[in-house]
Amino acid sequence: ISIDLDMPLRVVQRVLETWQATGMVSRNRAGVGRPLKLRPQHYRYIAALLQQKPDMYRDELQLQLLLVYKVEISLPTLTRTLKRMGYTNKKVCYLTLTRLSALSRYPPNYLVFADEAAVNILTTYHINGWSQKGLRARK
Repeated sequence: ISIDLDMPLRVVQRVLETWQATGMVSRNRAGVGRPLKLRPQHYRYIAALLQQKPDMYRDELQLQLLLVYKVEISLPTLTRTLKRMGYTNKKVCYLTLTRLSALSRYPPNYLVFADEAAVNILTTYHINGWSQKGLRARK
C-alpha cells in the first residue's frame, strides 16, 4: 500500500492500526492543545454585538468582553475567534432608509446618476465592519 500511495510505511501502519482500533482513519483530536478562554455565552455576546454594530473595532469588542464578562483576551485571540465564528472584515455598506424609500418611488429607467464632487465627513468613520462569510456588512 505504501508503495502504491507513495507514502512512508510507518504512516500506512499507523492508519491501519487506528482503523482496526476505532474504525476511523484518524484519531479524535478534540481536547488537544490549550483550552479556549471563551465560552459559548461569550460567542453569543460577540455575535449580538456585531449584529447591532457591525463596524466595531476589535479593541472595542475586547473592552466589551472585559467590562461585561471580566474576560481578558488579546487582540490576536479575538481575531482567531472571529475567524472561527465565520466572520470576515469587509467594507460596510451604509443604506439609509430615507434614500431607499425615495429611490423606490421611481422606476429604474427614470434614474440618472452623476458624479458627486463633495466632501462627506460621515465617510471618515468606521469604513470596515464584521460580517459572516458570504454576507455584506450593513449598517
